[in-house]
Amino acid sequence: MTRIVTVDGNPEVAAELAGVLPRQWRMRTDDRWVDAIVLVRPDRGRVRRTRAEYPDTPILALVDHDAPVAEIVGLLEAGADAFVRENCPDLVGDQLRAYSGNAPRRFSAA
Repeated sequence: MTRIVTVDGNPEVAAELAGVLPRQWRMRTDDRWVDAIVLVRPDRGRVRRTRAEYPDTPILALVDHDAPVAEIVGLLEAGADAFVRENCPDLVGDQLRAYSGNAPRRFSAA
């Protein structure tokens, strides 16, 4: 099944992620409908705006490995479904694969 994923914040992350996702998945950078959104080092405002624009789409936030817990809690409260500490494409890909179907689903935090 084809899935559309968009990465906002770093084109290098998008390129790395494209290599670990299933072949039938597509990376997209435009504003069309997507199955999942990856935000790279977002702030609360960016998460809040993305959630408002895409209320039913899972949002995965990539944060620095040393991001304080308060920052991560803020991102989750702003609307992120999950977060990943580090820019590890395999881990991000695993989190995205956990999403199935078109209905909203919450990721488990990594």
